[in-house]
Amino acid sequence: MRYYTSVNRALALALSALALSALAPPGFARADEAEGRRLLEEAAAAREDGRLLDAERLLRASLAEHEWTYPAFLLGTVLAEMGRPRDALVVLEALEEGRYGEVEGRAARELATALDEARARVSVLEVRWERAGPTIVRVDGELVFDAEGTAADVPVNPGRRIVTAERVGFPTIERVVDAAPGARVAVALAFDAAAEGQAEYRFTADADVLIVGDGLGRGVGLLAGRATPGRYAITWSVDGERRARDVDLSPDARLSLRLERPTGGDDGWLVALGIGLGVLAAGAAAALIGFAVADGQSVPIDPTGT
Repeated sequence: MRYYTSVNRALALALSALALSALAPPGFARADEAEGRRLLEEAAAAREDGRLLDAERLLRASLAEHEWTYPAFLLGTVLAEMGRPRDALVVLEALEEGRYGEVEGRAARELATALDEARARVSVLEVRWERAGPTIVRVDGELVFDAEGTAADVPVNPGRRIVTAERVGFPTIERVVDAAPGARVAVALAFDAAAEGQAEYRFTADADVLIVGDGLGRGVGLLAGRATPGRYAITWSVDGERRARDVDLSPDARLSLRLERPTGGDDGWLVALGIGLGVLAAGAAAALIGFAVADGQSVPIDPTGT
């Protein structure tokens, strides 16, 4: 059985009882406006036949031809009928703000009712995590948070949602949650330290330098994360010339690699490698070992940089 709210019934009656010419705004005569009117007629028929996906497509096409109140209001109600109140709110709130034209009198009251009904059915994901820092949160692949902080309240359509969170140096977190209409759902994320025995690495270079770690990924100017201990091949390209170096990641170690252009008359690159060793969970003091590489030759350097 098809579900109609009072707003939907009122709109359906209005569309069937009134000629579309009477609905048209002043000056509705240009070709784009006429095409928008034709698409609106097809959308109204599709909705009456229960073809809501077709109705949505036709209404968006109508609005792309000419932005006016009637297809916007009908689009909002169609999205609500499809169980997508959050998407409906995007359209209805834009209509309330006057994007599609002025809404007055009875139409304004109908709009207010539709807004209240949609807001009551929107679900909210209360995403929380303990460790503050730059964090990226996505819901069903859509970016919803990219900033510092420890919390994000995300309005979503009801149903099964997939939440992912990313932060440099930590594995991506994924949670699957079921959100009932109008519910607030707590989603707890834990950016814990690396799993026992894993190593932390960070390779940096000039912003235009591509760094590639075999088994570690790639990044332009920055490659960072955590990995299983072992030997990895690191390559980078400078002015079309490829350079390479093997690095060893020890259990519970922190490794930082900075690729810099030489300051003297050396055509090679200087690689400054500092390895901080120590068990992270125990908070042991790290030992720093440094050496420089130029033209494939290793020479000691002062770890203090003096």
